[in-house]
Amino acid sequence: MDESIVNKADIDEKLQREMRNLSNLKASLMKSNQMTENMLTILSNFDGRLRKLEDTIVPVYNETGNLQRRQENVEKTLQSLDNAINFYHIAREVDNDIREGPSAGLEHYLECMEKLQGAMDYFKINNPASPEMSTATTLFEAGKDSLEREFKDILQQYSKPVPAIALLNKLSETEEEKSEDESLKLETLSQDVIEDLSTISKWLTTKGNSYDFMNAYAQIRSGVVTRSLEVLKDHGKTGSGGSGTFNMPLSPAVGNKPRTPQKPIPARRESRKNRFAEFGSRKGSIATIKQQFHGFKMEAGMAMGHKRTVSGQPTDVAKDEIPEIEVEVYVVTASALLKLLQSEASLMTEIIPEKHQRKIFDVLVQPGLKVLTNDGENISSLAKWATGRHDFSAILSVCHVLKHLRTIKPDFDITLEGCSAPTRQLLTSLVTTLNSTGSKALQDFIDTIKNDPDKSYNLPKDGTVHELTSNTVNFLEQLAEYSDTVGAMLMTQGADPSARQDNKHSKKLAEYMTKVLSALGLNMSNKSEVYTDQSLGAIFMLNNYNYILKSMKKSGLLSVVHLWNPDVEKYYDDQIVEQKRRYSQSWSRVLHYVMEGFKPISQQKTESPASVHMKDFLRGVELKDKDRQ
Repeated sequence: MDESIVNKADIDEKLQREMRNLSNLKASLMKSNQMTENMLTILSNFDGRLRKLEDTIVPVYNETGNLQRRQENVEKTLQSLDNAINFYHIAREVDNDIREGPSAGLEHYLECMEKLQGAMDYFKINNPASPEMSTATTLFEAGKDSLEREFKDILQQYSKPVPAIALLNKLSETEEEKSEDESLKLETLSQDVIEDLSTISKWLTTKGNSYDFMNAYAQIRSGVVTRSLEVLKDHGKTGSGGSGTFNMPLSPAVGNKPRTPQKPIPARRESRKNRFAEFGSRKGSIATIKQQFHGFKMEAGMAMGHKRTVSGQPTDVAKDEIPEIEVEVYVVTASALLKLLQSEASLMTEIIPEKHQRKIFDVLVQPGLKVLTNDGENISSLAKWATGRHDFSAILSVCHVLKHLRTIKPDFDITLEGCSAPTRQLLTSLVTTLNSTGSKALQDFIDTIKNDPDKSYNLPKDGTVHELTSNTVNFLEQLAEYSDTVGAMLMTQGADPSARQDNKHSKKLAEYMTKVLSALGLNMSNKSEVYTDQSLGAIFMLNNYNYILKSMKKSGLLSVVHLWNPDVEKYYDDQIVEQKRRYSQSWSRVLHYVMEGFKPISQQKTESPASVHMKDFLRGVELKDKDRQ
């Protein structure tokens, strides 16, 4: 009972407390609603005021923007007017600078030209018929002509022939020196000059639309090439005591030292200028070719005021002198031309725009190539003229030139890549011409030996080796040094003379040597019949056959001929034995009497009185064994 009362009291107390809380919450809610309504009223008022402010500011803003645009338009108009007014005065402002030319300052001159071009562009659009347009155009053309003249003057002033020593040094560089110096340019054009020429060239092609200066470039630089070749030729003819030789190698084709009558004396090395002397003593000398030819002519009897052909027939030198073929000067010139053209190609990349380079280079290289081909054709003509007079040493000149040209022709083809077909065919045509000349001369050599009409001239009285045999073998030995070149000459028509087919060429040379030896053997056989004493004829053939075989073994010709005729050595051995047999027969009568004189009487036959007299004489004389032999 008491608990119920207590619990009821607690419940009443809690109820009263919750009622008070509820009253407080309602009061707070009313305050919050009141504050919300006040805030909404404030915001509404603020929004209204902002709307009124916007209505007031926007027209002012728009008007300000219009004013700013008008101001900008006015400024642009004033600036355009200033520019237009300047265009009317540009011609007068730059007149003196343009007429003075670019020599005073290239950069300032080009700025003046840019201003003139801007004035021309303006008048062309706005007032093409105005006198100012005419004045600006005239002055611009005059300025462009001045730039072209400046380009030519600078190029002409600094384009000098390459000194012969510089060319020879470049040609004699070792592989290590080539790898260290990758530059292909031979000339001493300074970088400032190249930059000025490049700047003018670029402006004339892009802004001036002018291309005539490129033709001038080709003419001037081609003149440098041809004059450099002339300087080199003069150096070869006069710088070496008038001998026309260069004591230096040029390529693998020239560096192979040929056999010579005497060893060349190398020049003393003093500086890089004498580098070619060092190479001459180390790898071989082009001058030795000349000594070689001279030695061949001397062996053929071309001394003491008379020359003799390979066939041994004399002619009067005073009436029919054969001009000297300066082959060593020519091969140096050919290699020098290659270096010069490579240098020009490298220089052109820095001056002439790329799209015009091949066209201008094609014009540039032609004079130098024509000098080379004309000189080569002259060598061919001289060789024809010489071989027509039976001086076949000229064939060696042609072989040496051809060997060198075939060696450097791949580099020429790379350098001339992109040039016109006629330009690229110049060297090929020269190789073909020399190849034809050499081939005909080689055939004429066989015909000369085979058809020698004079059998008795210069025939040795004692049956020793004939001059024709020694000259012919000597000639074949020298031809063997150009086996690949001579083989190409002898190949059938339609074969590429510049292609390397070593095995085929060697076989062709072996075939040719076999024909020469066959013709020589027939000639010697005919000459041997001139001897009234058959034994002397046998000795003559024995000596010639023996000389041919031994010379071929010593020089290595035998291995070459074996490529075509493996039995050639056996043939000569058989012929030597046969000639010995023929010679032995000449002693048969004497040996008969000697042997019969020492036989027993029972074995002796009935003989003539002369035989009996001979035997009686022999019986009366006691012969020693060595005398009997």
